[in-house]
Parts: sequence; structure tokens; C-alpha cells
Amino acid sequence: MVISTNKMYSLKITIFCIITCNGLSFAFPQNWPSSPDSKQGIDWQGKGSKSSNRGFGGDGDAEMIPSNILEKHQDYNVVRYPASKWVCTKETVDVNDDTMKDWRTTFNDDPMAAMRASKKFNRPSSKMFKKLFRYIIGVNSQQAEIKMTRPVTTIRQKAKGSPNMEDEVMCFWSGTPWADKNLPEPVDKAIFIQNRPELDVFVRRFGGWAMSQKDWTDEKQKLMRSLGSRMKEVDTEYYATVGYNSPWTQENRRNEVWLVKQTDTADLKQPETNKIPGGSSGYGEEKDLETIPFEVLETKQNYEIRQYPAAKWICNTNKNVIPSADPMNGWQQKYDNDPLKAMSSSAWKNQASSKMFMKLFKYISGANSMAEEVKMTTPVPTKHTSIKVNVLLEPQKEEQQMCFWLGTPWQNKKAPQPLGKDAVTTEVVQGKGIKVFVRKFGGFAMSQNDWHSQHDQLKSDLQQDGAKFKDNEEFYHLSYDSPWTMKNRRNEIWVEVE
Repeated sequence: MVISTNKMYSLKITIFCIITCNGLSFAFPQNWPSSPDSKQGIDWQGKGSKSSNRGFGGDGDAEMIPSNILEKHQDYNVVRYPASKWVCTKETVDVNDDTMKDWRTTFNDDPMAAMRASKKFNRPSSKMFKKLFRYIIGVNSQQAEIKMTRPVTTIRQKAKGSPNMEDEVMCFWSGTPWADKNLPEPVDKAIFIQNRPELDVFVRRFGGWAMSQKDWTDEKQKLMRSLGSRMKEVDTEYYATVGYNSPWTQENRRNEVWLVKQTDTADLKQPETNKIPGGSSGYGEEKDLETIPFEVLETKQNYEIRQYPAAKWICNTNKNVIPSADPMNGWQQKYDNDPLKAMSSSAWKNQASSKMFMKLFKYISGANSMAEEVKMTTPVPTKHTSIKVNVLLEPQKEEQQMCFWLGTPWQNKKAPQPLGKDAVTTEVVQGKGIKVFVRKFGGFAMSQNDWHSQHDQLKSDLQQDGAKFKDNEEFYHLSYDSPWTMKNRRNEIWVEVE
């Protein structure tokens, strides 16, 4: 798989999968702000925000747009949102092409199975989310990183002259730090900045998973029935679907449908300066990922010997990792052996390998000297190199390097360089060919303890067989699967043949 001349690094497919698999509850119309902290009928005042979810591995630490509840009713509230700034993109969608309409029946009400299957449908919501995510991770004119916020809104409006078509505008709120300064210009022409006026919105909140057009339209119809005669107060040209949670959040999920209240003072039509551009420059749905080629030289009972060719990689290095301090150590006990619960934790988000993955993902998303998108490949290797320390005075440390193979298209031409501060720790590496002993194992490997225990087992097997390997406290761990893959997962440990 991967060979960096000196270094390689571990896989955290979390963010990548959220991006490639996200077709969930993220939706919203064109001139609006985002929604309140509330539940239908109960707890609209903020207790809901103290969920166990955070950011992209949960939701609790993602800033939520402020709001003010003007009216409380059993089935809906009227909520005021302030004037706000959003980053948006648009797709025109055939509403009859609802590939997930019967997902509960087809997948036995299993959202994880539905999300795994949805990847092949190249859903518009996934494409829009990817474009927006690329922008906030630094694929913009300033290479600026913009924090993820809540909620994600999609504004939905019937397309003119096409009864079955709908214009959908997905937006991320820019957050408080950008309220009084200009956002970076998009690199992708399908991205635009939207300034929303203050808005009063009828809001219906509901839980669970909203994964189909039907899920959203059913909730919209419920809100309309609840409003009854008050529908005359609604601007019926469009409505918004709103999601608050990452896919890792399994319980207490929060979704909303918004109908905008008509107003004599606020023009809800898109301002001239915010016209939605046509066309799209999609970050297409990932199909089968290219895997670096290799040759199996010999197969033993507990391992095999492989030869990998010289190859070109993009690698990120962390020179000060303390394996014993990994917050994910013991995740099986901390999170009831539930990998999705573990991935919704701040421990997962703050793990060293998560941060390395994010820098590499920025690079392949286009935050590089050529503004080129580079296709994701498998596996993702991380090289562990032990650092000599006085173990009586300080804990054992490692240098770790995570790499993405740049794939066949970049092996014989110059690859783009990393940009800005990321270039300090990220580099294009021309790796040499390598021969390795490989131990394969399944399940979720999510911590330093997981990887080190598998490395110890491989060394034990090699020593028992009298195999000659580089026993220099260097090894690689590799991952092949997205977080949605619950069964038949593939992980590996490599040590070099001496």
C-alpha cells in the first residue's frame, strides 16, 4: 500500500465519509437564517443544544445561530432569526427521483445500511454538502478554515416551468467570527455568499432520521395542517429543511421544517448581488477507490509477505504523539463498544490521527498549489516511529506520519504542493519500494492501544517463525473502510522485512 520514504500515516475516514456519505438531514431555501434551540412542544429554550453530539464527530461544540422564540404552540413555534451570512450552493432536483423513499422498509429501518447504499445514488444533497465542506476547510481564496456551524439548511423552491423539478439551495451559516468581515471568495464557481435578512419562521421540529424527500414533505404537510388558517401568513413560494446532527448521532436527533412568515418590510427575493449561479462543479460521489497495487510473495498462517512498488504520496507528520495519552484508548469500555458513539465524541475529533487526516483531506479537496482535486485512494497508512526518551522521566513518544497514495494519475507527473501553514507538516513524498510482513484483522481499530496490540501480535508470530524483520520499533497501521462499514472491515499492520 503506502510507502513513504520515511513516513506514513493512519486513517481516520470519519470526515471523508461524512462528506461522501452525507445525504442526510441537511436542507434549506434561499434567503433565510437558521433555526431555534428547540423541540416540538417541549424544551425549545436551549436544553436541546446540550446534546451529546459535537461538530463533525458530534454536534455540541459547533456554534448554533442565535434565535428568539416569539410564539410557542403545541406543534410548532414562531422563531425569529437575525440577519445573517451564509455560504451556499444550488442544485436542481427531480423530486420524483426519491431513491430513498422506502428506505425504512428496504433497509429494515437501519440508517447506517441506508447511508452505505445511498453512496451509489450520487444524491444532490451529498454533492452540495461536499462543495460547501471543501469551502470551509480552506478551498477558498484565502485558504481560510471556517468552523462548522449548526444547522445546515436547504431552501426548496419549485423550478419555473418544471412541475417535478425543485431548486434546492444548501447553506452553511458562516458563524460569529465572520459576522463583521468579508468571507473569502469561493474558488468553486458553484459556491456563493448569501446575506439573509431578519426573518420570522414557523418551525416544526421532529426527531429520528430524515433521509428522503418523502420524509421532509410529510413533515412539511404536518406543519401546514397545524398552521390551518395561519397559512395565509406564509410565503408559500419556498420552504426550508434543516438538519442539526452529524451522522454519528444516533439518539435525540433534531430536524426541522421551516415556513417563512410573510413580511411587509423584508424582501425575501434573492438580492441581485446574491443571484445563484447556474451550473455545477461537482465533487462527484466516490465510487470504487483505487487501491495501490502489490504482489503477495508468500502466505503464512497469521500473516503474508507483500512487495509494494515505489509510489508518490501526500503525507502529514506529527512528531510528538504520546500513545498512552490517546483519548480513544479503552473506547470499547468508555462507549459501550459502540463505534458510532465513539466517533461522536470529542476524544475522536481531537485524536492526533483525526487532525492529520483533516490536513490531508484539505489537500486532496483542492487546497493545494494547483487548486486540483485529487481522488481518494485506499488504504490510508500511518507509520509509527518510536522516539527514544528516558522512560523514567517521560512517557514513550512516537513520530507518526499519515499518508494518502496520490493514485495512478499522479505517479509520473508533478503533484501540487501543500499551501500555507499546512506546508510545515505536510509534504509530497516519493516513496521507495518496500517489502512488508502484513497482519490482517477486522473490526474497528480506533486507538493507539488497538494498533499497538496488533503490532505486538504480529511481532510474536514473526519471532515464533524465526522470520527476519526490522525490529526497530517502527510499524505501519492501515485502514481501508469508511465508518459506515459495520461488517467485514479490513485493517492491517505492516512491519518491514529485513
